[in-house]
Amino acid sequence: MLVQVMGGKIGLTSELGKGSVFNVRLLLSEVTYPSAPPKSHANIRGYKGRRRSIMVADDDRTHCAIMVEILGPLGFGVTVVDSGIACLDIAREQRPDLVLLDIAMPGMSGWHVAAELRERVSPSTRIVMLSGSAFEIDAKRAATKHYDAAHIKPFYIGSLLQTIADLLDIEWIVDTDSETPDGARDGTDVALIDRRLPHLRELIDLRRLGEIGYVRGIREKLSDIASQSQDYRWLVDRLEPLSRDLDFPQYIAVLSEFIELGPHT
Repeated sequence: MLVQVMGGKIGLTSELGKGSVFNVRLLLSEVTYPSAPPKSHANIRGYKGRRRSIMVADDDRTHCAIMVEILGPLGFGVTVVDSGIACLDIAREQRPDLVLLDIAMPGMSGWHVAAELRERVSPSTRIVMLSGSAFEIDAKRAATKHYDAAHIKPFYIGSLLQTIADLLDIEWIVDTDSETPDGARDGTDVALIDRRLPHLRELIDLRRLGEIGYVRGIREKLSDIASQSQDYRWLVDRLEPLSRDLDFPQYIAVLSEFIELGPHT
């Protein structure tokens, strides 16, 4: 479904006794001006000033749960709705500071909701459009007066937090006293030869969870891995601080290094 949403196609060829080959074709935008890597947002504990309110409008419950788990502990008041109509109704009452607005929702598209919010319901609310397809965003560039920023799913949580900070003009409170074990950030000094790694599929699952910023899923997966063997405790201790601090770029980089080592037992 995701491939179709992004305007692509999936092909399959299969030969009895030999196996199957899947081909995926995607229409991707050309990178004309490469952007800088997203900044790490490790050790963010909150922000200065009055409490800000954020509404998450998305019919994807998993995505909403991720946003609540990430934004709530940082001090934001988070309201979740699953349709455009509900978004407009509650926005009339709450006047949220910012709305994270999914484009594809039942009943009313995110574009129509954004126009209503900006022109009639809550003109001062900042709007961030979210979509699984870059083409949906590109096709509506003319409607930029109705929204302030856009992110393509899946996105780095650090990039979204930077957008929120820019739009709401807030300054993060960073825990500068938290200590990280030597080498835990640069990923270069772990003696992998002397340490066991879980099965390769476990590492791939952990990386996928990091790519969508699913903190709760990461926590549950790490707990499961820790219960398999005490030999994996070092890996859990390595990854837990990165996920807790929302440092997903480094979290993914560490796992990618381990995955490249090949099959594990």
